[in-house]
Amino acid sequence: MKNWRPIFWLMFVFAWVGCSREKEVVSSPFALPVVTLEIAGNKVQAEVADTPQTMASGLMHRKSMAENSGMIFVFASERQASFWMRNTHIPLDIAYLDREGRVKEIHPAQPLDEDAVVSGSTRIAYALELNQGWFANRGITPGTQVKGLPPFPPRQ
Repeated sequence: MKNWRPIFWLMFVFAWVGCSREKEVVSSPFALPVVTLEIAGNKVQAEVADTPQTMASGLMHRKSMAENSGMIFVFASERQASFWMRNTHIPLDIAYLDREGRVKEIHPAQPLDEDAVVSGSTRIAYALELNQGWFANRGITPGTQVKGLPPFPPRQ
């Protein structure tokens, strides 16, 4: 029975290493990867929607979102983007970005509104959804650079 101590310590070390590795992986409570974006000196934790399934569900069925949190949609190719708010209960602003991460347009989107919020540009690579007023409250306008974006086009 005196051989139990090395086994105990070995199990403790494996458990500790396993827990510390989990902290390195950032994900949302909805099992999406999360990236840290920087916009004019402001940090945002954005869930990444880069598959047809995650893009289709977006922020649906959520009742609230933390102030500096959002969702970044990564399109497979540049396009004219269009979003609606079906089953989305949070008032949002949608910033449409080009492939270099520059804000091209910012549009408000009202909860549960099924009218399309369409980009004017046909060269949109990303869409960033944040709480309504987030961009205006920080003086962020078209032309602002967003840093830390996931790769474009997304890995398939």
